[in-house]
Parts: sequence; structure tokens; C-alpha cells
Amino acid sequence: MSGVKNKSLVKVAFIANAHGIRGQVKLRSLTASPDDLKTIEEFYDEAGKRRFKIRLQGATNKEFIAAIDGIVTRNEAEALKGTQLFADPKYLPKKGENEWFHSELIGLSARLTDGAEYGKITAAHNFGAGDILEIALANGKTEMLPFRSPFIGDIHKEKGYIIVNPPAYLEAKSEQ
Repeated sequence: MSGVKNKSLVKVAFIANAHGIRGQVKLRSLTASPDDLKTIEEFYDEAGKRRFKIRLQGATNKEFIAAIDGIVTRNEAEALKGTQLFADPKYLPKKGENEWFHSELIGLSARLTDGAEYGKITAAHNFGAGDILEIALANGKTEMLPFRSPFIGDIHKEKGYIIVNPPAYLEAKSEQ
């Protein structure tokens, strides 16, 4: 089984838990529309080495019930709990202007509005109330900023940075 380049993959879902006794799992979508998962033919692990062929079989309020080829027992399904699933962006709807996959933001430099280096984006999260960028600061600490105005300004992906506008109390704290 050949892998794909991790940089090209987009995180689209994760396995939340096992479901039933026949190896099914509860799959939670991380896409803008959960139905986007229906168009994906192959899922991969984070390294792009392990491939999952998944068949969606139903849904609950927040999750899909899915079968994974080769997984036939509850124990096998439970062993996959927490597995993050990635897909080739070609299976996802086209992004609109000023829309970004989390994977495109991770690794970008974060600069203040005056151009000064603030940190580096190490993760993007969504805990249910909107996207949040995690930024590693030069002093070893981390900060999280909501991924929306006024906290995030222009994104210059091709130049490798974004403009951030942290609240004054965060800037003072980061200098300590």
C-alpha cells in the first residue's frame, strides 16, 4: 500500500468510538458540511501510510455510523478510537475565496500588524464555537486566538505568514 504526501492531505474526520458489536465505528466529521464525507473515496491516517476504505451506513445527531473494510469486531473498532482521518482535497468541494483548510495554516508564521514576529501556528482547533489557531510564541508559551476578525488579519499563505492582532493583555503577557 503506497502512502501519499501528508502535506497534501486535509483532516476531515476522526473516529469517535466503536458502535455495536460488528466492527462499526462512530465517525465525527470536521468538514464544513458533514455530507462532504460522502464524496470521499479513501481516507488516510495522519502519516498518509494507512488507508481506510469506509462505508457510511447511517447517522446520529453528530456522527456517522460507518463500516471500515477489514474491521469486523468491536475490539478492532475500539482500537481505532481517536484515529484522525485525512483525505485528498480533490474529494472535497472547492474552497471559496478566503477559505482555508486547517492544514494550510499550520506552520505559517504569525506576525503582528507592525510586521513583528509573534509566533508560529502549530495547530487549528474547533471545539464547537468556531475555529481557533494555536500559536507557539518565542518564549516557549502558547496562545490561542479565534480565527476571525479582529484577531486574524490578512493571510499570506504564499509568503508563509498571517497577520494577527492579539488582545493587548496577551501581547503584554507574551513579553514576560
